[in-house]
Amino acid sequence: MSGATSGSAAPVLILEGNGDGHRFYYVRLLADAILAEGKRPVLVTRPGQMASPQAAEFLDGLPSAFTTIEVARADVRSASRLAERTGAERIVIPDGDLHLVSLLTRRGRALPHATALVMREPDLRRGQPLRPLARQWLKRITMTLAGMRRSTTVTVLKSSVWAGRSRFPVAQDPVTLAASPRDVEELRTRWGLDGGRRWFAVVGAITARKNLPMVAEAFARVADEGMGFVVGGAVLDGQLAEAEPHLAEARRRGARVLVVDRMLEDVELDAAIGAVDCVVLAHSNEGPSGILGKAVMSGTRLILAGAASLRRDAEAVPTHATWTPLGVEQIARAIEDASRAERPAAVPDMGTSRFTSALL
Repeated sequence: MSGATSGSAAPVLILEGNGDGHRFYYVRLLADAILAEGKRPVLVTRPGQMASPQAAEFLDGLPSAFTTIEVARADVRSASRLAERTGAERIVIPDGDLHLVSLLTRRGRALPHATALVMREPDLRRGQPLRPLARQWLKRITMTLAGMRRSTTVTVLKSSVWAGRSRFPVAQDPVTLAASPRDVEELRTRWGLDGGRRWFAVVGAITARKNLPMVAEAFARVADEGMGFVVGGAVLDGQLAEAEPHLAEARRRGARVLVVDRMLEDVELDAAIGAVDCVVLAHSNEGPSGILGKAVMSGTRLILAGAASLRRDAEAVPTHATWTPLGVEQIARAIEDASRAERPAAVPDMGTSRFTSALL
């Protein structure tokens, strides 16, 4: 246990055993909201997670009322036992997808209420292979049955620009900008993003789902001396090696290519989004994108491709985003169009309360 729970305020357990990606960002937002309610946030996580770069980025600076408990298995059973021991009446699970079956099958007389956030809502579109579609239906059924229990609330994560109806309670993807206008200008200077070019970017944690090689090939097809391309963030799954021939072709055609292959700190990521002219999100899978909301707030144009969820997002913010099918030719055409388009207006702060209030 790191830090001891103290004081009379009721603790609220946040179960998150994996700090990768944006999970500890969600933990930070929840912890701030819990503290604002006069309660004590207690993070239940696996050993070693608090030594991660994500913990340093998102959880440093929280007051001493925020404490952590490390357990070998950061699961629902462990969190329920800790809730009984600490007097917590609520468990919040930011990455609830992993725990749906446990929430459905847990037993006990006085179970603490658990709110689970499903970050990857089931994709039930027709036309998928039978086995993946069956898995998605099984997930939907499990969500429904778990949500019918009095001790459990199942909430789904939707885009920051989502509007509509849902079978489940909705938490909208929180959007914050850590970068000031000065941070944006300093990054432009440091990275050499000269104003004489139109800059396109793929940023964040760049896994295979973001299709960097496809985007790079599309950019290379229309690249010229008036354009630039930024790859900003840790590139995984061999994506950079696969994209490199296309990046080389873009350079040959006169475009400037910048690759920053490492985890970007929060301020740096937000500054990069604000510094470029257009961010490209070409996703193979469904689900909301925090980068999309940041781009809308920054007044940065978006090219969205692939996922049906991104298509709905483009329809919600047509002044900022266009959607295209996931293909080299289609993305290349969208890049060419965006290179001639005016920069959209920045949108006022979209806030985080829609996210935290849905879970707390």
